[in-house]
Amino acid sequence: MKYEIEFVHLGFDKGMASIFCSLTGLEEHEIIPHIKDRLRGSDFKRIFNKLGYNTPQRFVKFDPETEYPVVLRLQGKQKGYWYAFVYHNGQIYDPWNNRIILLDSDSEVRKLNGKYFIEKSWFYGQTLRITSMLQVWI
Repeated sequence: MKYEIEFVHLGFDKGMASIFCSLTGLEEHEIIPHIKDRLRGSDFKRIFNKLGYNTPQRFVKFDPETEYPVVLRLQGKQKGYWYAFVYHNGQIYDPWNNRIILLDSDSEVRKLNGKYFIEKSWFYGQTLRITSMLQVWI
């Protein structure tokens, strides 16, 4: 089965809802009741499962060849704090800035020793390292 998704931008203040809408195809009103201000990694799995979608037990090492759409976990400078984006078919979607970054873009993404880094951007003010992913499927 080939998965297709549409990146959904609901506005800067609804980035987390945009992630769930993008990965499930559900409408905002179906997603919002499940979202808190801050989500832990386990919250993503719980919410997707409540919405009828499957995920692995936990976030796993990023694999750019995954066949499934994923929640991408990115780490900045601050320990214990991470960012969530969407990844599918070589495209990284930043739902807060409604921006698509191509994984093979030499000007925005750097690959070093098998690890991927999104170069310093005006919004985040730091380089973000892609650490892991949570695959989502029906």
